[in-house]
Order: sequence, then C-alpha cells, then structure tokens
Amino acid sequence: MDNVTPRPMRPVISLIEDNPDVFLATVMSRLSTLDPLAYTCIPHVDDQTHISITELLAAMLDGVGDEGAVDPGTVEYFRDLARDYRRFGFTPQTFTTLGESLRLALREVGEDLPFETELFAERAITATTSEMAAAAQESIDAGIPAATGATVVQVERRSRRFIVVRLEADGPLSYFPGQYLPVTAGYLQNSWRFLCPSIPANEWGQVEFHIQTGDDEALRLLAGSQPGDRWSIGLGQGEFGQRLFGAGSALVDASPG
Repeated sequence: MDNVTPRPMRPVISLIEDNPDVFLATVMSRLSTLDPLAYTCIPHVDDQTHISITELLAAMLDGVGDEGAVDPGTVEYFRDLARDYRRFGFTPQTFTTLGESLRLALREVGEDLPFETELFAERAITATTSEMAAAAQESIDAGIPAATGATVVQVERRSRRFIVVRLEADGPLSYFPGQYLPVTAGYLQNSWRFLCPSIPANEWGQVEFHIQTGDDEALRLLAGSQPGDRWSIGLGQGEFGQRLFGAGSALVDASPG
C-alpha cells in the first residue's frame, strides 16, 4: 500500500463523474452569462470529434498533484487540445472564460468539498486553461489556420454505401500518413467527423476521402456532397503516423514561409 500514488483530486473527480449532467449544465449556464459568444463555440451535441467538458475536467484533475500542480504531460495534452479546438471557433479569450466558468461551477456544485481541495482544483484549472489560451495565441501568431477551407471537385459513387470525395483545399494540408482529419461542412452546424485521407499530403492541398455511409446522418450528408460544395478541414490527428515518421517529418508544413 505504501507504493500507491496519492490522488489528491479524487474527491473532485468523483463529484464530477457522479453528477456529469448537473455539472455540465452549471458550466454552460456560467459560460452563457460571462460570454454568450463563447457559449456558441461549444461543439454541437452531435459532434463526434470532441470530448465532453466533464470528461476533460476529470482527465485534467487526474494529472494534478499536491497543491494543484499539474503534471507537464497533462499540460501539453491540453495545449494540443487548444490548438485543435480553434476549429470550433475557440479563441484565447474563450479558454480564459471557460476556465472561469469551470471554477464558478465547481464552487457551486462542490460546495461541500474541503476548502483546500477546492482551492487546489481551481488552481489547476486556472493554470491549465491559461496554457490553453497561450497555445491558441501562439498558433494565431504563427499564422496556422484554425481550419482550412476546401472545395469538392469530384464525387465518385462506387456503390450504394461507398463514396469517394476529392477536394482541393485553399492551402496545403498538414498530416502524416495514418492520421485522420476532422472535417465539416456548413450544413452540419459545427458538427465534425473524423475521416482518414487516402492520399499523402501534397503542396497543392489535394485530398481524397473514402466514405462508407451507414446510420450516421452527418456522414451521409458529407457523402452526398456535390462539386463546388465547401468543407472545412482541421489539423491532422492521431499518433500512428507520428510514431512511424517522427513528429518533425510532416510531408507538408502548413505554416507560412
């Protein structure tokens, strides 16, 4: 038992996991009051490319040590998440406002928590969301787009449920072989889906997706695209390609210069 690593945030995590709907509703209420525009950035309920706020907070606090110190690996995970969530419309200020909403919700829902436990949880939330805001700002300063627009140029229906969609992006796309890309179209209301590109990234921004439709209405709508339709494509995700080719070996660098 002496070798068990203490988890000082366990009471807070249990509170969130036992009351996810109440906690989420409280966070959203605070967010809509503090910044109605930030509220609209929260992914659509039908989106399949994000993790819920309650699950994210539980994961964040799971990496917290004594006095609210956040594990460096946890911080880097959330910095990566912030870069990705820009595609939903998140700005650096959105992450700051989200942090304030999380703290206010925790005070309300966790009013029976020990004072120090809540204090350290709030300290971790502040530190992490500040890092997220900084990561988002760094991406903006580097000229990295939140998402890249793309035009459908060809749709090939190979069977009733198997469609190939080819697009040309407005600029080069950056992804490794084996990664997947979050994609959406204007008619999906900020609901994204992950698709795996079937050709390597190239300097012309050409990309091809093989879509197998089923019960997912969003996939059926994407598969039903017509030439000229506009999509948005986010940053490459997934570690498979990075493990094979190394983090510094992207085939195409999307940053300017």
